[in-house]
Amino acid sequence: MKYFWSWFYFGLMVLLLFLTSLWLMSKKGFFYREPHFPVTLFTQAEFPYLEANSDAELAVGFEELGNYIAADAYFVFDNSSKSVLVEKNPQLPLPPASTTKLMTVFTALQLYDLNEVAQVSTTAALENDGGGLFPLEKIKVKDLAAAALVRSANDAALTLAEHHNQGEVGFVAEMNRRAQELSLFSTRFANPVGYDDPDNISTAHDLAILTMRVIQEKPIAEWMSLRSYVAENENGTIRHFLFTTNELLGKEDGVVAGKTGTTPQAKEVLITIARINDHDLIIVVLGSSDRYQDTKTLLHWIRDNIKWRTQEFPLQIPVENR
Repeated sequence: MKYFWSWFYFGLMVLLLFLTSLWLMSKKGFFYREPHFPVTLFTQAEFPYLEANSDAELAVGFEELGNYIAADAYFVFDNSSKSVLVEKNPQLPLPPASTTKLMTVFTALQLYDLNEVAQVSTTAALENDGGGLFPLEKIKVKDLAAAALVRSANDAALTLAEHHNQGEVGFVAEMNRRAQELSLFSTRFANPVGYDDPDNISTAHDLAILTMRVIQEKPIAEWMSLRSYVAENENGTIRHFLFTTNELLGKEDGVVAGKTGTTPQAKEVLITIARINDHDLIIVVLGSSDRYQDTKTLLHWIRDNIKWRTQEFPLQIPVENR
């Protein structure tokens, strides 16, 4: 009996700590992640029924969905509950096309002031699929960034990169450095536009992480949601009327923002931000022959097959009657 009470109280303290940890896990979930970066998203292989880190419940399996999706890869992430809802080849390296511009604009906003003025080079002005910028035109960073996201303007994206004190090469190095900071380990950038290049590569998983981060920047989230934008040169004498390349904005229920991309190797690419039942979803579609139909199919499938609990139930610990 000499050590009995000492061990008894020690065991009691361990039990109390264990029960407290169970209660805390019931409040936030064992796999809860605060929205800090870098962050790693879990895959369905690790959490096949979303029970560990989500308040979502699946009504049917995932297998049937793949028969109706043309994309080589897709990834649907619930940014509200930090859950992977459905995926296909999330880690498959594929060309991101103009979704590259999300990192271009994000990097520019980290390096430059929004009202800082950049000058358009002749090289940038001659870019295909641009915003109609003129050689030697002086234009603010905020207008270049908006043009790059709303119109997917190549001339605007290249001007942002060339404005770096080490030119485009230095800017792309910054893009890659920030990709590593965000744990985008399967992502590399070779240019600020999204042109096909063996070293311009990403995955559906990485692009979801990137999107989750960039929409924390209020201007980026706003630009991604716009159907049109008017960019002006420094003194307001030239106006560029720009219209979105995203055909789902304003047309598909729940879609609030997005970014398109298209190249011969990438095929059709689309990142969509949608709101369903007060949950903010990030949908990434890569290597598609019909990105809009694929995205709509995913949205409709989610509405039909995912239900969210509306009430949080505390952990019930049975108490033995004495």
